[in-house]
Amino acid sequence: MADFYNNNSSVPKAVTDLYRPFSLPGLGPETRKDVLPIKELKDQLTQALSELESVMPEMEELLLSVLLLWHDHLEASHDISQRLHSSEGSYIHGIMHRREPDYWNSKYWFRQSGNHPKASALSEIAAETLCDIPWTPANPLGQRWESSKFVDLVDLALNQDRTEEALDCMQRLQALEFDTLVEHIWHRHY
Repeated sequence: MADFYNNNSSVPKAVTDLYRPFSLPGLGPETRKDVLPIKELKDQLTQALSELESVMPEMEELLLSVLLLWHDHLEASHDISQRLHSSEGSYIHGIMHRREPDYWNSKYWFRQSGNHPKASALSEIAAETLCDIPWTPANPLGQRWESSKFVDLVDLALNQDRTEEALDCMQRLQALEFDTLVEHIWHRHY
C-alpha cells in the first residue's frame, strides 16, 4: 500500500482496499497484471456497500466507474461515466479520456465538471508530493490544481520528458486525484 494516501479517510476500508493495495495505474491505456477483473470488482464493491445502511445508486455507479479506471477497464468505466450527468461523472469521464489518450476530449469533460471537486485539498496534497518528487513542470499544481493543466503535464511526461521522475510524479498525482475523488464521492453521497 502506498504511503501517501489519506490515512484519516472516513471511506470504509472495504472500499479503499479495492484500489489502495494495488500498483498505481499507468498514465495511458496500458493494463497492469495486478488488476481485478470487472465481475470480481463489481461483486466486491457490492459486498462492501451492502454492509452499509443505505447507499444512493449514483454513489455506487460513481465508485464503480472510478474503480474500473483504477483497474484499467477504461471502456467499462466510460460506459458508466458517460451516462452520469453530474460533475463527478464528467470528471471521471475526463480521466478516462486522458488515459486513452484523447487529451482534447479529456479537457472538454474537465471543463464540463468544473475542475476536480476537491481542487483546493488536492493542491495541498500535490504540494506535499512535489516536495518528495520535485518535477519542476508540475510545481504550479501545488499552488492550484487545474485538471486541464494536469492533462498537459501527463502529455509532457509521457511524450516528451519520459524520465522516471516525471512519470513517477504524474502517477502519484493521478493516484491522489483518484483517492481524493473517492473521498469526495463518499462524503457527498453517503
